[in-house]
Order: sequence, then structure tokens, then C-alpha cells
Amino acid sequence: MWIETDNALHVILNGNDIGYIADADVGGERTLVIGNWSESGYATSFDYVHITDTQPQPTGYTVTFNGNGGSGTMANQSFDYDEEKALTANSFTWTGHDFTGWNTKADGSGTSYTDKQKVKKLTDTDGGTVILYAQWKLADYSVTLEANGGTIADGKDVTSYTYGTGAALPTAEDITWDGYAFKGWYEDSGFSGSPVAEITAADTGAKTYYAKWVKLWTVTVTAGDGGTASGGGTFEENSTVTVTAVPDSGYRFIRWTENGAQVSADESYAFPLTGDRSLTAEFASNSSGGSSRPTYSPVLDVGDGGTVKVNPRTPEAGEEVTLTVAPDPGFEVEEVSVTDRDGDEVEVTDNGDGTYTFEQPRGRVTIEVTFREVSQGTPFADVPEDYWARDAIAWAYENGYVSGTSAAAFSPGASISRQQVWMILARLSGGAPADMAAARAWAVESGISDGTAPGGAVTRQQLAALLYRFAQSQGMDVSVGEDTNILSYPDAFDAAEYAVPALQWACGAGVLYGTSDGRLDPQGTATRAQFAVMLERFWGPYLGA
Repeated sequence: MWIETDNALHVILNGNDIGYIADADVGGERTLVIGNWSESGYATSFDYVHITDTQPQPTGYTVTFNGNGGSGTMANQSFDYDEEKALTANSFTWTGHDFTGWNTKADGSGTSYTDKQKVKKLTDTDGGTVILYAQWKLADYSVTLEANGGTIADGKDVTSYTYGTGAALPTAEDITWDGYAFKGWYEDSGFSGSPVAEITAADTGAKTYYAKWVKLWTVTVTAGDGGTASGGGTFEENSTVTVTAVPDSGYRFIRWTENGAQVSADESYAFPLTGDRSLTAEFASNSSGGSSRPTYSPVLDVGDGGTVKVNPRTPEAGEEVTLTVAPDPGFEVEEVSVTDRDGDEVEVTDNGDGTYTFEQPRGRVTIEVTFREVSQGTPFADVPEDYWARDAIAWAYENGYVSGTSAAAFSPGASISRQQVWMILARLSGGAPADMAAARAWAVESGISDGTAPGGAVTRQQLAALLYRFAQSQGMDVSVGEDTNILSYPDAFDAAEYAVPALQWACGAGVLYGTSDGRLDPQGTATRAQFAVMLERFWGPYLGA
């Protein structure tokens, strides 16, 4: 039999100790030395015999799986030490990410394994546990643009996008079709809903967009002797076009004709456009038997966005003239002005009902009317009229600083990532980063950020710090923070040391206020609505928006 004592292995035969191991180290191979011995009266002599003793190997271990950011669960997997078998197939998921395999380190610096790879002897520890961490990369998705007859300029086509970055779709300058006007990209071939200008950072999945086009037609206007005609140009199909004829002094308007046939007897002729048209305004001289008092037809200069009717068309000096101004949908009147033949301003009265009046002076006047687009607010159903940040969100959206998470949603309570803030600030500085990587490089080079955690959600104190550093990089005055005390907030000491100057500046400049419960909440995640509000407060006083 074998006896192991004091770290030495002995062999006992019939009660006699016939061998030993002088150096019985634990583990590995050991040598047993047997000396002379006798049995049943017979003496037997041996040369020294060497016997190899191998220590027991581990019997088994457990593999556990860590999602490392992914969602879901996976059961532990048991292995016999010398057994080779495939790892359990990955069942973790992570929105916007693709699984790339396993690693013994969360950051991917350890040993890597593919999904369902056959493995064995992952550890020498009997009963030990090996943790495998899921490895991920931002998902890339395909994009298909159906130009529907148009041609996309070289370098402007979009064939893919990356989650967290998104992509801008070609604009009207990037896609053309002779004789047609581009009206935007739509998510379905029936062109329902609103057009899409960009794929947002929060979008996932393959995308297909369809180009919508409207036929263009040309209206040509010609004036006969005795007057002028206006209103011609190129217009979209089914739009309402108005052409206007103005007789010279001593003449009167007769009719509009097309191909020799009368189409209207009104000086202002409005019609829906369904094809090319060529119109001629005809005039006739006034008879000499009428009044000897002169009349004056005005020069009418009307900007895009509406129409103007003048009554009477050829007033006498001292007669009241009424202008009926009708803005197009989405427009409002910006200015109505009248100047006499010497360039002096004529007093105009706004009657408050869409009409304006003035007294005709001696000589011909020039009437100028301009229109401007009316703010349409936002198309987002989750930003109602009474939402606390609606005005700031509308401002940021209309100026192109932020977009929705979908065509109909803004997600005001969702977070905004560091790389999205970098991109917006880079554009405010006058730059035009091609992608998020370029925006990150700009932020690092400008000293605005260290460039880490690009996809991480921004906290309130981080957002204040980014705006503060941006203001400094642009040479703006941030001295207001030197006289601002934020200790009135009960959670002021929760702020990180690096963020204190930025928070003092933001509070002093009116960029950042406390929450509804009176806290500064520096560690809280900044929502998309809060970002829009802070950006508007910052942009106005510092950049003159």
C-alpha cells in the first residue's frame, strides 16, 4: 500500500517500508525510489526502480455569460475539464448593435471566442468559473433611395448608415430631374406623412425612401402696346398662378388672350396650372372724349408668398386707393410700402382686415409688398402646444439644430449623446463635420471634450461644461460665472469639481436653472427638451440669434 506523510510518499509491503520519495513536491510528476527487500525467505535484490506518480487533474468548471450591455439572460454552461464542446449560442440582444463574439475581458482585451466555438480546458481550477463577456459593435444598416426618375449627384447617394450616427439624405441640390421639382423623401411609395430629411441617430433597421416629384410648367406673359404684364415664370403643376396686366396712362386693359382667344377680361387672372401657357395682355387707348383729369396706373412690386389687388387700377390724384393683400398658406404680410414718383414715402393705413389704403398723389406710385414665412412650430405629436419647452424645441428644430426621433415624435424626455452635442457645437462654430468621427476630432482639437464615451448620455453638468468650453473657445465673455454662487441649491455639492465653474457660468448667464423641485441636479441626465432650452438660452445672448 501507499502512505503519504510529511509531504513524503512511502511504499509499505508486509509491514515493511520498502520505498520512499525523498522530494515529494505537490503536483506534477514524482519519482519513487525502492531499495532492497525480501519476501517469504527469499532475498531479492533490485536495482533502483523509478516509478512516476502524476497528481490528479481538475474534473470540471463552469462558464457564465455576461451581456456586457446587451439585454436578456443566458444559463451557465458546465464543462468537464478535458471535454471539448461548443459554447452556447448567444441570445443577448442590444438595440442598434451587432454581436461579434465573446471575450474573457469586458473591454475585449482578453482571449476572444466566436459564437458557438468549440472549446475545452478554459481553466485549470477545479470547480472554477470562467466569465465570457459579449462583444458588440454599432450596427450598420442598408439604405435604398428610389429616385423615381431623378438623378442623384456623384458622392451624394446614401447606401448605409450606422446606429448612433444616422445620415443626411440628399437635398434638392443633390437630386435633379429636368422639368420637375423635388418635394422630398418619403418612407412609402404613396408619399404619405411628412418628408424625411435625415436618418436620426436613434433609427434602426434597413431603410427605403422614395423621391417625390411635381411636374413644372412654364407661364409666358406678353404685354401689348399700352401697358405691362407680370406673373410669368415656372410653377409646379396644379398650383394657382396669377398674372397681372397694368395699363399705361391714357390706356385701358381689354383682355387676356391665348392663341388669339380671350381667356379672361380681368386685369388679374388666376388659374390652376396644368400645362405650359402663353398669355398676352391687350390694351386700348382711352377715347379723347372722356374726363380730362389724368389717371395713374401703379408700378406693382410683389414678393413671393402672396398676391395683391389694387382698386381702382388707374386712380386720379386725391382718390383713395385700396390694396387687398392675400398671403399664401404658410406666409404672412411682412411690409407694405408706397412711394411717389420722386421716391418719397406715401402714408399707408393698415385697416386690420387684410386691406391697406392710401391717397393717390400726382404721378405714378410704386407699391411694394413683401411676405415672410410663418413659423409652423413642430410636427411632433409628443410636443403639444402647452408643453413647457415647446418654443425652444420649435426654435431648435426650425434652425436645424435638432431633429425628431421619427417623423412625428421628438422624444423630449429621452437623453442626448455626447457626440450629438459635439456635432451641433461644431456646426455652430461654422464647421461642417462629415460625420460623428469628424465632430469628435473637432471637439478634442478645440478643447471642448476629451472625446470619450461618444454614445454616452450627457448629464446636466456635462452639458453645462461643453457649452462653457465652447463659449471660451469662441472668445466669448464668460466672466459672469465669477460672481455667481450656486450654493443656494441644496444639491450643489453633488456637482463634480471640474463642472463647478461651468455651472456657475450657466446659472449666472441664465442658460441653466434649477429643476421644478428647486434642485440643480448636476448628475441628472439632460433630456432632449432640456438641451433645446439650454441651447436657445445660450445661442441668443452670446451669438445674437
